[in-house]
Amino acid sequence: MKNFIVILVLGASLLVAGCRGKKEEKLIGEWKQIPFVDPTTVSYFNYWTFYPGDALVIKKDYIEGGTPSDSTQYTYDLDGSKLRIFGDWGYAPAAGDPRGEYWIDQLNDDYLKMTKRKHPADTAEWGGSEAGAFLRIELVRQ
Repeated sequence: MKNFIVILVLGASLLVAGCRGKKEEKLIGEWKQIPFVDPTTVSYFNYWTFYPGDALVIKKDYIEGGTPSDSTQYTYDLDGSKLRIFGDWGYAPAAGDPRGEYWIDQLNDDYLKMTKRKHPADTAEWGGSEAGAFLRIELVRQ
């Protein structure tokens, strides 16, 4: 009976560890952010590219007008359904800064839907403000 319990606990642990890796594998790749306005009225689209490890590049791709695309590199940390996005410069929430802590609502081969739960702290330790942080971001795989 003790052997059965040990095998059951070991099997459950391996299953949980395997799922965590699969979630990160699904995150890797390029995603297009879905605007919450009429897509025919936007002047640019944001593309989020998650790389293996901890690199994230968000590229702003302008549709017309000759403005060159620009991109910013961040780092990320995925822990279960919690995604943290970091950067080493001053935080600007009014500019739609993507840094902060998100809760992943849905992640599959086609969609990534997440809700920002916390702004980043200005200090070295995490613990930013929750005030006004609840921003929904939806992305579709490219």
